[in-house]
Amino acid sequence: MRIATQPRRMIFQVLLPVILPTMLAAATLLFFDLGVARADEQANLNSGEQRLRIVSFNLDHDFVLVKNRELQFKNRLQHVIKTLKNIQPDIITLQEVSQSLIKGRRNSAQTIAKALGMNYVSRFSDGLVPVFAEGLAVLSRFPILHAERKKLPHSAFVIFEQRFVQKLTIEHPQIGPVIIYNTHLKHTEENKSFVIAEGKRLAQTLAIAEYISGQKSCVPTFLFGDMNANPTDPSVRIINGSSIHSAGQYTDLFAQFFSGNPPITYPSTFERLDYAYLVSGWLEDQVHLRQAAMIFTEPTAEGLPVSDHLGLLLELEFTKADLNSENCAKQLHQLQARSRKWIHEMKKIPLPRRAAWAADLLL
Repeated sequence: MRIATQPRRMIFQVLLPVILPTMLAAATLLFFDLGVARADEQANLNSGEQRLRIVSFNLDHDFVLVKNRELQFKNRLQHVIKTLKNIQPDIITLQEVSQSLIKGRRNSAQTIAKALGMNYVSRFSDGLVPVFAEGLAVLSRFPILHAERKKLPHSAFVIFEQRFVQKLTIEHPQIGPVIIYNTHLKHTEENKSFVIAEGKRLAQTLAIAEYISGQKSCVPTFLFGDMNANPTDPSVRIINGSSIHSAGQYTDLFAQFFSGNPPITYPSTFERLDYAYLVSGWLEDQVHLRQAAMIFTEPTAEGLPVSDHLGLLLELEFTKADLNSENCAKQLHQLQARSRKWIHEMKKIPLPRRAAWAADLLL
């Protein structure tokens, strides 16, 4: 019997390091990744205002196995909560939401949502919760009607470096349904090729464009996120206005408010990496941008930056008007056809050449 079972033990010992992470990943996806909560109260649901205040922010998970760094993270998170309580946003889109059981870190989106009395949906896309996981989240003081996510191209290993886009439908008491997309695209790794990373981001941006154009609802629609690219990079230019989209389909709200000269969002390298778009070109006359500002510009009480990114704050006002649903459906169909055509053409281009290919098309 010992001779017969020895090979089995050896096989088990070899497979355990592979099986265990897979099981933990499944647990992360099935339990921790379904971070949906409901606030006990819905504040000001009958306020009568057709306004919407939205914040988008990359929290900077700062995962380091050093005790004082974890304390710094908790202090930064409390600063975020204090600031958001003063701003009182209706919707918050977050990137680099994180959780780690071994460090005693709770889901940072859940912590913020609980402090503000908001609903939230959190989706981890990278890592394992027992050790460390990070991802996306959307918080809302209004009811969340529906939530889903789409995996983007060039995501890496099953539990690491996954890239997604969230889609939430939120019910505003006066405006009605509002659709929010939230994403975080591939970053350019230190000492790694920019053109390779940009080629991957280009594929991810086009996948998001196709995903959005496939929606059936002609309601106010917004895209927020850390694109990890500058306005001059092809992966952003393809959204900011090109032959892939009809004019006005994707409105860069900060560029519009600051007359084409929006502020930077990533201070350490003086770059603009974070964006807020009005996607609903068919509703452009009904959505009015009243305010756009950078937040989390001041350090914490300990003198630390709140994040490596700055936050975006928008205040929008909606006016009632007759919606031409036929025109909306036509525009969505055109967008989807163009997105699919570009995706088909892009797949023929080797990854190192994609950024140059897109840049030539956008001239």
